[in-house]
Amino acid sequence: MVAGGRAVDALRSITVAQHLFGLKNIVVVHHSQCGATTFTADGIIKAYRHEHDADISDLYECGSICIDDYEASLKRDTALIRSHAGTPKHVNIFGYFFDIDTGALTEVVKDIANAIESA
Repeated sequence: MVAGGRAVDALRSITVAQHLFGLKNIVVVHHSQCGATTFTADGIIKAYRHEHDADISDLYECGSICIDDYEASLKRDTALIRSHAGTPKHVNIFGYFFDIDTGALTEVVKDIANAIESA
């Protein structure tokens, strides 16, 4: 299970999948009505402190804990994947938003490897 489907939780899997299968594309999909939109990073940090008497504020970058804006979260997650040393430089990375109510899948980020190499 990956709560909120955030990229920070998928980085190890990307590295392993490249080794086992060879990747050409990585696709990140966020969806409407996601549970990760129902809380804030500060709220989770405060609740954890209260429930477990532990400070987790330095464990995660706050922008990766919840989703307060789908487009911004897709841009953040795809950039995180691109910049990670475990992500092969040759892969293409896409970010999509899926609207559960309409079934629409909208491309938000298109990061083509050749465009990166040419820049």
